[in-house]
Amino acid sequence: MNAANALRTPLGSTLFVAVLGVLAALPSFFNGLRAESLADNTFAALVAITCFILIPLYAVKHVLKEDWSAYGWRLPDPASRPVLLTTLVSLGLMVLAFFLAQIPPFQAFYARNFEASASFFVVMTVIPAAYYLAEEFVFRGFLLNILWNRYRYAGALASVALFTLFHIGKPVLELMLAAGIGIVLSWLSLRTKSFLPAAIAHFVMAVTLNTLLISL
Repeated sequence: MNAANALRTPLGSTLFVAVLGVLAALPSFFNGLRAESLADNTFAALVAITCFILIPLYAVKHVLKEDWSAYGWRLPDPASRPVLLTTLVSLGLMVLAFFLAQIPPFQAFYARNFEASASFFVVMTVIPAAYYLAEEFVFRGFLLNILWNRYRYAGALASVALFTLFHIGKPVLELMLAAGIGIVLSWLSLRTKSFLPAAIAHFVMAVTLNTLLISL
């Protein structure tokens, strides 16, 4: 079995993304995106971009020899009403973020203490945008499309399972919610034929939660 055929199998694609996930999580040993340091946050985001965007895109182009658009690297399908769907999902996740911000384990895990500055703006907006763009591409673009094309709903659930495991080490409630959120974001990506709406919704939820937890 050559590399392309191996990567197209559920086991091959899942192991590939799992290894990338482990590599991308290495900055968490230095507090990753939870750190208040601009340098630490920038490093974590660059590692995520490398592992979750650059390496999968290289694999699609040079191993699978397919077009990136087949893996969600494209603008959403206008016929799917992407603006409406993205807005509705984002609003739902914002409401969930308001609820989670009241829970002590989330406050303890995500609370930040920043003073308003240029670094504050970058850490709260630019870096999370890059990080969630990367995370959504590898899960809702690359992995989801490989598994969906082969196994449809079972494949989609498998991608959600790996996404959920990626949240191990975070508050237990977040680990539980990751499965439900993963299903919603997978549906959004398949519906719009692009991972970008899911990335926007995920980013909106994260920024809402981080904003609410500032100075707690």
